[in-house]
Amino acid sequence: MLEFIKANLYDILTVIVFIVGCALLVRKGYESKVKEMLFYLVCKAEELYGNGTGELKYSAVVTWIYEQLPPIMKLLFTTKQIDQYIEAAVLQMKEYLSKNNQAKFRITNSISVDACTTIVSEEALENLTEIQSMKVGE
Repeated sequence: MLEFIKANLYDILTVIVFIVGCALLVRKGYESKVKEMLFYLVCKAEELYGNGTGELKYSAVVTWIYEQLPPIMKLLFTTKQIDQYIEAAVLQMKEYLSKNNQAKFRITNSISVDACTTIVSEEALENLTEIQSMKVGE
C-alpha cells in the first residue's frame, strides 16, 4: 500500500486538490443563496415572534435553515459560519426596516399565531384605517 502511495503521490494529491477545489466552489456558489435565505428567515422570525424573543427567533432561524439546506451544504457550512451569517442578516434586516416604513409596519405590527390567524395590534388597525381614508380622499 505504501509503495502504491509513493508511486502515485502526485496523482493522489491532484485528485485531493481537485475535490477540495470543487467543494470550495460549490460552497462559494451557495454562500449568497444561504445569506438570502437567512435574511428572509430572520425577517419571518421577527414577524412571527416580535421583539424581546431573540433566543426563540435564533432557534427558529437555525432550525429553518438546516431544514432548507441540502445535505452536502450542511457539511460545507460550519455552525460558526451560520451564526455569523445570521448576525449579518439581523443587521441587514434592521437597516432595511429603518429605510422601509411599509416593511417595518408589516413586520412590527402583526404577530402570526398560526398559518390561518393573524393578530393585528390596535395601532396597526388605526394606521390601516388612516391609510385607507387617505386613499379615498385622493
